Amino acid sequence: MKDIVTKYRDVIEDCELLLGDNNNLKNMSYNDIDEICNYVIVEVYKQSAELTIIALVNIYIKAMIVEANADYDILKEYVQEFLYYDGTTSSYGYIRAKLKEIRGIMEQGIDDKYLYENYEDVADVLEGFLEDLEAKYDKMKINLRKNYY
Repeated sequence: MKDIVTKYRDVIEDCELLLGDNNNLKNMSYNDIDEICNYVIVEVYKQSAELTIIALVNIYIKAMIVEANADYDILKEYVQEFLYYDGTTSSYGYIRAKLKEIRGIMEQGIDDKYLYENYEDVADVLEGFLEDLEAKYDKMKINLRKNYY
């Protein structure tokens, strides 16, 4: 079990290093961000579909908040596709936790109204991801909102 956790952490650290800090991400070109997404979709997916979802969700969140030079619709589609095919109750729990984290930051107060709007937009998209997973599981007669809220 420890090896799996270590491997996951290593992959997450690799993705974080590729993204760099917020200034680095904000200054990346569209192609750089797309290249990182392709790395996650191809290489990380070989390790774990769940880890791919986590990485893509984090890339989306970071890109939106710092207003990176990215195609947000494409990033959102990547996440939605993986949620549709590979999303699990663990994905649901992770996205709920990220949404709670984002809302917590918003409740603490953000002086910059544009930055606040970015967080608001991220929260809306995360809610949409949760709704996508809820719809998927509703077809299996599993109420995620009730069971995993």
